[in-house]
Amino acid sequence: MSVIERKIPLKFIGTIIGLTALTLLATVVFGYLVSAPPRGFMFWVSIGFVCTIEFLVGTLYINIYARNHCEYRPGGAIQAITYGIVGVYAVLGLISIILYGAARDATGGSDGVFAAIMLVLTTISFIAAVLLYAYDLHSQSLAKPMSDKRSEHRGYAVSLVPAFQALREITTDDYGFRRRLAIVEKKIQVVEVALSHSHGGGLGSWESGSTHPISPDQDQIIREGVCAIQHALSKICSASDVTEVVVAELERCVSELALAVDQMELN
Repeated sequence: MSVIERKIPLKFIGTIIGLTALTLLATVVFGYLVSAPPRGFMFWVSIGFVCTIEFLVGTLYINIYARNHCEYRPGGAIQAITYGIVGVYAVLGLISIILYGAARDATGGSDGVFAAIMLVLTTISFIAAVLLYAYDLHSQSLAKPMSDKRSEHRGYAVSLVPAFQALREITTDDYGFRRRLAIVEKKIQVVEVALSHSHGGGLGSWESGSTHPISPDQDQIIREGVCAIQHALSKICSASDVTEVVVAELERCVSELALAVDQMELN
């Protein structure tokens, strides 16, 4: 369910509902006044068709306006398509009414069939608009957590960049330490690239769904691993000399972080 970000002005929505109802009433009254009795089948079909269009436009406008105050809202393309469906429905319905009115016999033997066709046309148009609208909102609800997770992982990647510079500034005469620190630097670079291009759990297919789900436990390891690397590097940089203890701690932190990234298939 969407989260309301700010209070929807109910008075404005109430005004739209009132104006829609007033428009419907005015349409019926106007049609009644300008027509002469007996008002038969074609009169009520025409009036009902116009009222249906007015009702759909009012409903869509209220929904779109209300959605603008929610976490998930329809995109501009979907709004254009939705109103396009209403427009096509209006044109097809109008043409159908005009053609049937011209070809209708005096007894109205096909009135039931024509009414059924109009009902089917209305139903199909309404369902198509609702399905497109709902699918767009559903897609957003699925994509947003993935997008948020990708942004979070990119933030971790950015925080690892200073580690490269810090490692390059470490000086030691011990060849073994230099080699181990170079390996650590390469591993951090691999992790940084993986986090920068994180899928956020969004990769997969229509058949298999999301094949790379984000594990909360592994995600917590990544979060803690980034902090641990920064802490271990601060120890090395602040120490007067590179020691086995601090290098081993840094290697452990990097290995755990790289393992979590591999298990989440971020590489």
